[in-house]
Amino acid sequence: MAKKFSRRHFLKTVGTGLAAGAAISSPPFIIRNAYAGRKTVRFLGAENVTGNWDPTANTSLANVLIETQTFNHCIFYPMIPGRDPLSPTNQIIENIKMINPFVAEYKVRKGIKFHNGKDCLAEDIKASIEYASTPGRPRGVIPGAEMIDVKIINSHAALVSSEAKGIPLNNSLNYLHPFVCIMSAQDIVEKNIEKRINGTGPFKFIAQEGDNTILEANPDYYLGRPKIDRLVFSYVPDSTTRIMSLLSGEAQMIERLEPEQFQSLSKNDKVRVTKTVSIENKYLHFRCNKKPFDDLRVRRAACHAIDRSTIVEIMGEAGTAVYNIVPRGKIGYSDLSTIPEYDPHKCQQLLSDAGYPKGKGLPELEYITSTGFYPKTKEYGEIIQALMQEQGFPVKLTVHEPATWNERIYNLAEGHMVDCGWAATAPEPGVHLNLLWNNPPALQNGLNDKDVNASIAKQLQEPNLTKRIEILKTETYPLLVERSPSLALFTSVMLHGMAKQLEGVHIYPDGSLNLLKADVV
Repeated sequence: MAKKFSRRHFLKTVGTGLAAGAAISSPPFIIRNAYAGRKTVRFLGAENVTGNWDPTANTSLANVLIETQTFNHCIFYPMIPGRDPLSPTNQIIENIKMINPFVAEYKVRKGIKFHNGKDCLAEDIKASIEYASTPGRPRGVIPGAEMIDVKIINSHAALVSSEAKGIPLNNSLNYLHPFVCIMSAQDIVEKNIEKRINGTGPFKFIAQEGDNTILEANPDYYLGRPKIDRLVFSYVPDSTTRIMSLLSGEAQMIERLEPEQFQSLSKNDKVRVTKTVSIENKYLHFRCNKKPFDDLRVRRAACHAIDRSTIVEIMGEAGTAVYNIVPRGKIGYSDLSTIPEYDPHKCQQLLSDAGYPKGKGLPELEYITSTGFYPKTKEYGEIIQALMQEQGFPVKLTVHEPATWNERIYNLAEGHMVDCGWAATAPEPGVHLNLLWNNPPALQNGLNDKDVNASIAKQLQEPNLTKRIEILKTETYPLLVERSPSLALFTSVMLHGMAKQLEGVHIYPDGSLNLLKADVV
């Protein structure tokens, strides 16, 4: 008979391990700063880049970090605290004039150049929007729809229409623009976008040297040349190595601090730490495309087996409780009382109803997670495993380093549960709804629920924002919570460390960076 799980004992055990880990000594190795210089900033990231520079071909935050420096969007939602989250910052598009709910005229800002010297024109806006809205793109615009129709008026103006899809532009604009990097029409036609970055952003892509992505200041940037001469984004999967590199001066900025590391560095006068409540929820996704999680009752039973409050306690500074399927800041967010909470009695009732009394008859369930990227995934993964095992779920925890984990989480044939975060700097919830739970693509859980698909379509097709919010609050979000393709474990808090000499960095709530005004002083 399995030993009964004690959450208090587990927390105490984990806490002992954290205290031991907090006493940082020397790293396994020190990264040599081959790009030393007063105006060089080296950022050590916890996730690997994909190696495919097409900005619509991945959902990797490591790639997004680099895209934020090298590309511009039509418009962008910075989601700055205290500012209206629906208030965008115009980038390449200087003005949008609505003709009717489905048609708008876009005025392209003059004087913007691609890194190869070519002017950014209406033809590039047309090519980028149409390419990004092609069905099947991992970071596509409107899944399952035909392309948005873009007609060029002149070199700096275009007419954009969504009439053929029946999706009002005042909805799709919010969803579309923050996630479409404007690419050169020529690069798209010649299929160069996978091999190189040719954007209009403040930094130019120079080279990829192993795990180091090297960028340099764009002297022709339309808002002025950055103060930093060179940026180096390096993938370093070990969190202790990242910290030691920061303390030694080998790096100027690091991400995804563990909570105890944040506490330790906050007392060190050589560095600064920052804390940003994100728009990233961490999810446990169930593979709804295969047994046993194709059965709603089994998914709900699993949710009731998990004590989310214990996980939030383990996260400390790095996480905060959430009570919706989407994170705060998204249009229509409200706390829902229907989120399934820890309840062993309900868990057992549902398992019995599904034909698995006390878990009897369930296959071994592989739970895929990572280590070195998100804080505490292994630690709280072990808690989830123990809690589910106590209720009869035969869970096998598989912990991968980020590169292998990234390969497995989108393969719906592998595993039964996957741990992953999802973030996007915009108030529009479509990047969650359309990519995670609408089918296609239902990227990580394979959910194919006609009611969910219909509700997602309904809110997207509603032109009145007040009515759309009401649909999201009263129909779409509660339905997703009830169908439970994913359990929102908590909302991430982004913990960064940086050299005291590095000033002027703005961190967006998805963890990406605005470094235009950053300087090493």
